[in-house]
Amino acid sequence: MKKSIALGLSLFFLLCTACTPAPEEPKKPEGPLTIVFAGDSITDAGRDQEQIAPGMNLGTGYVKMVDDYYKETMGENAPIILNAGTSGNTSEQLMARFRTDVAAHSPDILVVLIGVNDHYNGAHGAPNCTPEDFERRISRMMHDYAYEYYRVVLATPFYIEQPGTPRRNELKAYQDILREIAQEYENTELLDAQAVFDDAVAKPDYSATTYTPDQVHLYEPAAKDLAQAFIRILDIA
Repeated sequence: MKKSIALGLSLFFLLCTACTPAPEEPKKPEGPLTIVFAGDSITDAGRDQEQIAPGMNLGTGYVKMVDDYYKETMGENAPIILNAGTSGNTSEQLMARFRTDVAAHSPDILVVLIGVNDHYNGAHGAPNCTPEDFERRISRMMHDYAYEYYRVVLATPFYIEQPGTPRRNELKAYQDILREIAQEYENTELLDAQAVFDDAVAKPDYSATTYTPDQVHLYEPAAKDLAQAFIRILDIA
């Protein structure tokens, strides 16, 4: 009798599982895409702080360069690009404003470049900035929002300097977290921004004085390199 009951329950759960529809993968949107770039000062680059809306001032950094490229190459079919970068943000601050500054705009593609302030602040004793804190917040963001979007691009934080420095070694923990999280989602890709700048630093004609003021922020040539990396990975033209 017990075996019959157990067999019956097993069949019941198998049937229920078989009847439960799998989560639908986001479908490719029709018409111009909406892309939201979220992050800190590297993304902010002087953008309009009064509003995040179509036609906003995107600042002078890599987000503006990506927008200029698509407008030039795609015309009226160019994506609608919004800049949700805010100077000084850690992942904690980004998560606090994510619903209003990012999710409210229902992007088709979400791009996130965050983490260098988490490391910098944590290295100087600020609370809630450890790799474990960073992992918890990015994991929560992805769990809550990732499947709402057609695509997600997670970009690694970076320092524009030679490998092997103490802070480069420490930052690797934050970079590895993003790499691992990106692998968990079929609609998510990792942009290794650190590799982009490592390639630039390795060039014979590299000059820090014209590339970055502080190994974090970007002069025009560095912003252009990052914009081109995003254009390649987005590949929507």
